[in-house]
Amino acid sequence: MMPVPAAKVKEVCSTQEAKLVRSSRRPELGKLTPSQVKQHAARARKLYEKWLALSREQSRAKSKKTGFGDSQANTKLKVEIFGDALKSFEAELAKIDPQSTPKKKAKTKKARSAGHRAARAEVRAKLRAEVDSEKESSKASVKKKAKKKAAKESTTKELEKTAKKKSASSKKKVSKKSTKKISPASNPTSNPGLTVNKKKSRKATTAAKKARISRSGLTSRVAGHVSARGKRAQAARDSRN
Repeated sequence: MMPVPAAKVKEVCSTQEAKLVRSSRRPELGKLTPSQVKQHAARARKLYEKWLALSREQSRAKSKKTGFGDSQANTKLKVEIFGDALKSFEAELAKIDPQSTPKKKAKTKKARSAGHRAARAEVRAKLRAEVDSEKESSKASVKKKAKKKAAKESTTKELEKTAKKKSASSKKKVSKKSTKKISPASNPTSNPGLTVNKKKSRKATTAAKKARISRSGLTSRVAGHVSARGKRAQAARDSRN
């Protein structure tokens, strides 16, 4: 950025101020002793801070009236002029006497608090991002597990259905085998032309037994000693009567 021209400096500054600004520029700056540079730097700092404060005050006052801030043109120009002069003196002082370079002012409590707040906000933002990331990964893991569970249940149901179908098919086969018709030759009762009469069957059995007894020469199936015992018992009863 180019410094403000000398003609403009004379227009807005007093004689002493213009002389100070001229001393901050070449070739006058190279002719100054270290002590003179220090003195000029202190003067330039005071003037810079003075016009900077005035510029801010004017900006605030105008902002209240019109709704936006804008300092007076000359005040703003003086802030720029003395700011350049101060930088020039401090740079020259650092060259000729590095130890005398003004140290930076320590941060105020307000500035430190603002810095701490910003750092804490940054840490909170990082932690929030990590928590959100963990939540997303947890949700994805839960969804994945739910999908696996659903797939497993579906597979189990399919297997159960298949087992039921096989069981039903085997039962049908068994029932078909058990209900197979028996041929009339193997089952006489299935022959509609052949009927069994139980009474006649008993009579035939009795007749067959009698025929076997008669062929053997006996008149009864009762043994002889049994018959004799019966006769003796009957004779005893008759004698008592």
